[in-house]
Amino acid sequence: MRHYLRNWLTGVSLGTLMFGSLACDTMDEELVQQADLQVRNVVSAPAVGFSDDHDDGSNSGWTNIWSRGWYELNGAMHPFDARQQMGLIINNSETSTNGILEVEMTADRWNGQHGCVAFRYASPDEYYCVAVQPGNEWSNQIIFMKNTTNPYQGTVVGTHNGTSTSFTLKIELQNDTFDIYLNGVHRATVVDADLPAGKVGYGYSDQWNAFTAFDKITWTPVQYSVCGNGVVEEEEVCDDGVNDGSYGGCEPGCGELAAYCGDGTCDAEETEQNCENDCQPDYELALVVQYDLVIDLTDEIIEYMGDMLAEGYKVKVIPWSDSDGGAVELRNQLIAEYNRSNISGAWFIGDLPAAWYEQIGFSDAHEEFPFDFYFMDMDANWTDADSDGIFDGHDGIQTEIFVSRITGSIAEIEAYFDKIAEYRAAGLSVDPSSYLFKDDDWADETSTATHGLEAIYDTVDFCTTTACTTRQNYMDRVTGMGAGFVYQWIHSSPTTLYISGEGSGTVNVSDIRTGGFQGAFYNLFDCSAARFTQENLGMTYVMQSDKGLGILGSTKTGSTYAPEVFHAQLGAADTWGDAFVAWVNDTGVTNELWHMGMVIMGDPMLKLTAPSAPEAAASAATVAAPAAPVELSAKEIKRLERLMAKHAHDKELKNFKEYRNSHRKFFQ
Repeated sequence: MRHYLRNWLTGVSLGTLMFGSLACDTMDEELVQQADLQVRNVVSAPAVGFSDDHDDGSNSGWTNIWSRGWYELNGAMHPFDARQQMGLIINNSETSTNGILEVEMTADRWNGQHGCVAFRYASPDEYYCVAVQPGNEWSNQIIFMKNTTNPYQGTVVGTHNGTSTSFTLKIELQNDTFDIYLNGVHRATVVDADLPAGKVGYGYSDQWNAFTAFDKITWTPVQYSVCGNGVVEEEEVCDDGVNDGSYGGCEPGCGELAAYCGDGTCDAEETEQNCENDCQPDYELALVVQYDLVIDLTDEIIEYMGDMLAEGYKVKVIPWSDSDGGAVELRNQLIAEYNRSNISGAWFIGDLPAAWYEQIGFSDAHEEFPFDFYFMDMDANWTDADSDGIFDGHDGIQTEIFVSRITGSIAEIEAYFDKIAEYRAAGLSVDPSSYLFKDDDWADETSTATHGLEAIYDTVDFCTTTACTTRQNYMDRVTGMGAGFVYQWIHSSPTTLYISGEGSGTVNVSDIRTGGFQGAFYNLFDCSAARFTQENLGMTYVMQSDKGLGILGSTKTGSTYAPEVFHAQLGAADTWGDAFVAWVNDTGVTNELWHMGMVIMGDPMLKLTAPSAPEAAASAATVAAPAAPVELSAKEIKRLERLMAKHAHDKELKNFKEYRNSHRKFFQ
C-alpha cells in the first residue's frame, strides 16, 4: 500500500495554453473589406521582387509578345499609336505564385479600359489581365480578362466611385484569389484557379489609338500561410495537413486546435487515467505534505482520505519537496488546483513555506510576521515596495480558499491523525460547552458578551470578572472538565500566557504538554500565540495536548474581538476552514492591523457537530444569523490597541531574517 501511494503521489505538472481571437469593428462595407484583407496570413517574402519606373527610354528587360510595339517616353511605357493589333509586353523577371503587383497608370476617361495589367502570364494563350475605366457619367468599370486583352470579352468585376485619369492599380495575388485595389481602396475580388503562376506585364486591345500609358510597376513576391500544407505558419494556430477537427489535431481553417488533453475539457476520448488534467474530479481539499513525511504518514493519509470520502469529500495529496520552491511557488500551485480542481482549501502538513508581511502596527510600531491570507486569496496582488522579501502592500482581499497548518514530529502528527479519527468516529470526548475566559484588562469591557458562542454549544460558561480570572481557575477548567470550545482573552507571547491581577501567573507551552489539557477547539485572543514559524501556544494546544483539535489565533499583536460570524458558521455545521473563510471575508478584511496575522491550525475539515455521513453534513439547511457583534466605539478600540501593544511580549518574536536563515531551502 505504501508503494502504491508513493507512486500515486508523484503529481502532474500543469501548463496552460491560451489563444486569442481577432475582432473587427465595422464602419462601412469598404472598411470591413479592408480590415478583413489586412489579417491575411503573410509570412515572409521568399525572393527579391523588381520595379521599373520606365525612365531610361529603353525596353530592356521586357519582351514584346505580339506585333504591336511598345516604347518608353517621359517615364512611362506606351503601346504604339495608330495600330490595330493586340499587344502584350511582359517583364522577363520570374515571379512567384503569390505577391503584390502595383502599377501607376494614366488612362482616358472614355477608353482607358483598352489597356490592362497582365499577370500569371505563361504563354500568349494563358494569362490574366485587369483593366480600369477611370469613370465618366456612364461607366466606371473594373474589368477582369482571361487569355485576352479585349475588354469586351472580359467580365466586369467591380466599379468605383470615380477617379482621376491618373491612378494606382494594385492586385494582390494569394493562390487562386486576386484582390483588386484602386488608389488603395479594395474594389473587387476574383477567384480563378486555372493559372497557378506566371510573369507580369502590360496588355492592350486592338483599338486603333493608344489611350493608356503605364508608369512605375512594382512586383513584391509574398508567401502566404497555406492551411493544409502541414506547416504552422504565421497567424496559424495549427496545421496538421488534414485539419478536419479530429481529436488531437487541428480545426478547419487552421485557426484553432481541436480537442486535446490539456484543453480544460474532459472530451469523449479522455478519462481520468489518460488525461488527469482535464478529467480529474473536483477535490474539496488539497493535502500539501512535506515530502520527507509522506512515506511515514502513508497509512494515516489513506485512512484520512477514506474518512473524508465517507463525509462526501475528495482529497488530493500534493507532496512538497525543498526543490519545489517557496511561498510564491506554493501559492501558484494552490491557484492551479483551485482553477483545475475547484478546491475549497488546503491543509499544510509539516515544515512548508511561509509568506511574511510587514506594517506599522499598534502604537506606530513596526511589525513583521508570517501570515496565510497570501495563500487564501487566489487573485490578490501583493507588493514588496522595498524588495526585502516581506510583503508590505496589496489590493483588495477576498479569500476563496482556507489554509490551515500542523507541524511536529512524525509521532506527534500520527497522534494527531488518531485524535481526529477518534473524533469523527465517536464525537466530542470533553464537556460539550463553550468556556469564555477574559482576563483583568477586559473585565470592564464586554464582560457579559457571549460573542455568539451560544451558536456552537447550548452551554456557555463565563469567567470574566477579576475575581474569576485567576491562573488557578483557568487551569482547573482546562485540565479538569475541559470544554469543546475555549475563547480566551489573555496577554501572551508566542509561548506564554500572562494572567494578570489577583491570582496572576503564567501558562506556557510546557504546561500545556504535561498538564492534561481538555480543550478541543480554541479561539485565542492572545497576541502572537499562533506564530507558527517558531514554537507557539497554538500548535502546542493542537499537537501536544490530549484533546486539542483546532485553533484560531494570530501570529502578531492582535486577534479578533468580533468573532461572531466565525462562531455562527461553526454552529451551522460549517467546517473549521469554511468558517474561517466566512469570517475573513466578513470581518477579517476590515482591519488588517488587528487581523492580518489571523491563521487556523488543525484539520480544516473538522466540524464541531462531527457529522459521520454526507446526509449529516447537509442537515443544516440554513445558517443561523450570527449574534450581533460587540459594538465598540473608536475610542474603545484604541484602548484595546494600547492594551495589546503595552502588554505584547515582542522580545520572543523571531523575525523574517531569522526565518530565512533557518529555511534557506525556500529561498533558493
